[in-house]
Amino acid sequence: MAPDPAAGAAPDPAQQRYDPAAAAAVVTRALTVLGGRELVLGSLRTIPGVVHTPARSSMFRSSPERLQVGEWRYEAAGDGRLVAAHVVGGIVLAELALSPEAAGASVATALGQLLAGYGAQILPVIGSVLEGLAVAAGP
Repeated sequence: MAPDPAAGAAPDPAQQRYDPAAAAAVVTRALTVLGGRELVLGSLRTIPGVVHTPARSSMFRSSPERLQVGEWRYEAAGDGRLVAAHVVGGIVLAELALSPEAAGASVATALGQLLAGYGAQILPVIGSVLEGLAVAAGP
C-alpha cells in the first residue's frame, strides 16, 4: 500500500525543489524575531558544506563566529544585524551589514550556490533547516 501524501508523509526528495524566494522570506522572518540572528547562524551551521569558524577571543585579538556558505561569509554584527562578505578565492570583495530583508535574500542566494555545488543530496537538509526556521519564527 502506497503512503497517502495527504497523511503527512514526507515528500520524495527527488520531487523537492529549492525556491529562493520562499527561502529568503523564511530567513527574513527568522531574523526579525528576538535572537533571530543566532537562530539563523546556528541553523545554517548544520548544513553539509557550510564551514563554521567559532568565535575566538584572546588578550590582543578577537574574532566573531563566522559561517562560510558558498561564496558568502556571515558573522554577527554588534548592532544585531548580519554582516555578509563576498569571498572569492580567499579574497573579500565586499562586506556589508545587512538589513533582515537583504540578509534573507543573501542567505537564499548562498544556499542556492551551496546546492549547485553539492547537488540534490543536501536539498532535504536545507528544507529541514528552512522548515525549522519557519516554525521558530512563528506565523
